[in-house]
Amino acid sequence: MLRAELELVPVLPERALVVLGYPDIATAADAVPAILPHDPIALEGVDHKLIRDEQIKHLNPHALHELPAGRAFLLVQFGGATAEEVHARAHALLDDLHDTENRADVEFLGDPAREDDLWRVREAGLGVTAHLAGKPDTFEGWEDSAVAPDRLGEYLRRLRELYEEFGYASDTGPALYGHFGQGCVHTRIPFDLYTADGVATYRRFVERAADLVAEFGGSFSGEHGDGQSRGELLPRMFGEEIVTAFGQLKAIFDPVDRMNPGKVVAPYRLDENLRLGPRWAPAEPQDLRFRYPDDGGSFSQAVNRCVGVGRCRRHATGGDQVMCPSYQVTGEEEHSTRGRARLLFEMLDGHGDQTISQGWRSAEVKDALDLCLACKGCKSDCPANVDMATYKAEFLSHHYEGRQWRRPRSGLTMGWLPLIAQLVGRLRLGPLVNAVTMLRGCPGWRPPWRGSPPARFRCSPGRHFSTGSPAVPRVGTVPGGPCCCGPTRSPTGSTPTSGRPPSRSPKTRAGGSPCRPARCAAG
Repeated sequence: MLRAELELVPVLPERALVVLGYPDIATAADAVPAILPHDPIALEGVDHKLIRDEQIKHLNPHALHELPAGRAFLLVQFGGATAEEVHARAHALLDDLHDTENRADVEFLGDPAREDDLWRVREAGLGVTAHLAGKPDTFEGWEDSAVAPDRLGEYLRRLRELYEEFGYASDTGPALYGHFGQGCVHTRIPFDLYTADGVATYRRFVERAADLVAEFGGSFSGEHGDGQSRGELLPRMFGEEIVTAFGQLKAIFDPVDRMNPGKVVAPYRLDENLRLGPRWAPAEPQDLRFRYPDDGGSFSQAVNRCVGVGRCRRHATGGDQVMCPSYQVTGEEEHSTRGRARLLFEMLDGHGDQTISQGWRSAEVKDALDLCLACKGCKSDCPANVDMATYKAEFLSHHYEGRQWRRPRSGLTMGWLPLIAQLVGRLRLGPLVNAVTMLRGCPGWRPPWRGSPPARFRCSPGRHFSTGSPAVPRVGTVPGGPCCCGPTRSPTGSTPTSGRPPSRSPKTRAGGSPCRPARCAAG
């Protein structure tokens, strides 16, 4: 190819969002053909199961309150040169829908901040549906199918019947969402990819789903490439003659099959080379420093949380988004939450063919974790709740076990900071420390705090406790002596007790579990 011609699409300065609520996702899809003539710049659908998953994970709580009544929703966005133009188009849509039998509950948004909040509900789909505590993991085995928008409602009903036939449908079963304006559906299904019977059932389901899409004249991969998971199915969509022609064309330009082998031409089986599979047998460390209650106490399940959403690869954050500082600075996959999770997954060597062979002593994993700030941003920002700060503490604790002299001095200092602070107090070394501080000059005092005093839990740097809010005495109790929840120990993996709060931590009155402050002066 010597030249290419691109058609650029202007960025429209004014936008407005209309949210429509329906009783179920198929009924919402039935309304798509009536919406498309109004030329929206985006038309997305989400069902109640995706909303429920976000509620369980406490994601986007303010945005969820913006949704109209219903159990399925269409997000219809209009763009234009002026606000008047955009609002006129939105109201024209509402007038047309009012005259149809498929009535919807409506929420009209013209505020960009509120619109952004609602778009985050849709964007969280992939990660938030992957892992829910106490529920089977879901996988993307039939992700990205697409049919003509005017047949989308019928397709979703038939797909739901297929879920029920194979035992995948339940109250917590697959969420359905996607680019409904293009008829493209995203979903994650609770396949059993850990046993031979489960993989066989997965294969039968995918073959039946492929036949269903072919019956509708649709595409197995409406948005992304076919790849290994679709290549074997392509004759069902294109026919053997066209697939044979694909092979003949590839043979002209790639006679030795070096370019992307095993995908479209002479493809691998769809149940071959699985990331998990019945032969997946990762190393399962037993002497763990943390409990991983949401992952069944399994470190391998914890590091397998990442599903590749890539939110940690954003170069700029906004609002309350933190993840991932080290990637923002380096721009390297290795220093993103996703990259680190992948290295930890490979470290456990589930298939016996990984290049990381030293386990907890791995220099590659340590190098990737070195720049992690243990800020806990991924724990809340990542839709899959990958907790890299905890994984880093776990790894470093084992990495230096039995060879503490190899630990960096900064790690030793931070790990023992609570004890050092207590010794400074008991040995009355405060004046000496203050004298050292005076050599460089002390910063000026801040103006007195105006308002209610902040609540402070007792810890090594903070030696006082102020109730401040009347809610504090109802939530926690004041400890009788020095205690620490471990914020200086955990990020460095400094002690064998990292992640296990000392017995003298304050206890909640309701259940007696450790009452951890969100942040302290040590953190």
